[in-house]
Amino acid sequence: MCGPDGIDIVDTESLVINVPNNSDNMNCDIITNAKHKVVLEDQVYKDKGTLKAVMTQYAIDHRFQWKTNRSSQTCIPIRPLPDQNDWNVPGYIKDQIVQPPNHKKLPGRPSKKYRDKT
Repeated sequence: MCGPDGIDIVDTESLVINVPNNSDNMNCDIITNAKHKVVLEDQVYKDKGTLKAVMTQYAIDHRFQWKTNRSSQTCIPIRPLPDQNDWNVPGYIKDQIVQPPNHKKLPGRPSKKYRDKT
């Protein structure tokens, strides 16, 4: 774990541990384990696949969503999406009730009379 003097600072709003960027007090390694549990700011990952696997598992564990911006081949900036309670949804959309369809599609292959004849 990366942290000055072995102490981690937890920011509950962003679910990311903020650690000051002080290279004298930090001993951070390149993360190669896709099942890494601790997500810190300014961590270095082996590749984009490892970063995606770690962030996906972290998002599942902490129940938040994340999105990436594809701006560079070497880095992926990640910005967490706001909680659903913070979304600004108009009242007329909140009041709409979504109903399931009235008809049900039969499972399996359609009968011969409904298939196209070629």
